[in-house]
Amino acid sequence: MWSAKTKTEVEPQLRVMRILTVALASGPLIFAAVAATVIPPPATPATMGQIAGRPGMMMIGLFAFVSAILMRRFVLKMLPMMARRSLPPTLPRGDRIIAFMTMMRTRLIVTSSILEGAAFFNIVCFMLERQVPSLGAGVLLALMILAQFPSMTSAEHFIEEQQLLLEQESR
Repeated sequence: MWSAKTKTEVEPQLRVMRILTVALASGPLIFAAVAATVIPPPATPATMGQIAGRPGMMMIGLFAFVSAILMRRFVLKMLPMMARRSLPPTLPRGDRIIAFMTMMRTRLIVTSSILEGAAFFNIVCFMLERQVPSLGAGVLLALMILAQFPSMTSAEHFIEEQQLLLEQESR
């Protein structure tokens, strides 16, 4: 558990991360709602299987979906490791917590942006082909952004984990 002083230092950063999370997820969700309800389907929608002998947009959207998930997993592992290596070992505990919160915010922004890009791509695929799985993939990716919504507990866990890893790496 953290002291009241530490929680006071961390809470404003958590508030910013919560705002970023909602903002990054709301774009694709609003766009999906508009694409599904307001934008009329094209006069001749593309077919699911082929567009002029090439794979349909739905297949490309599925590739974007899988790529975003895999890239997110890679970034979740690599970003904190690279950031920990740049921290000086003599950094005081309070400054370390601020550095770890910055690391957590950066990780949130990068992973959410990857998911957001794939979500928008899948929604555009839905607009072109009118295939519901493309819309579902876009909405699912946006919900995955919301699933990263930071809490005080998740921040505590992340910082404790990073401190342990930092200690292990410095030995």
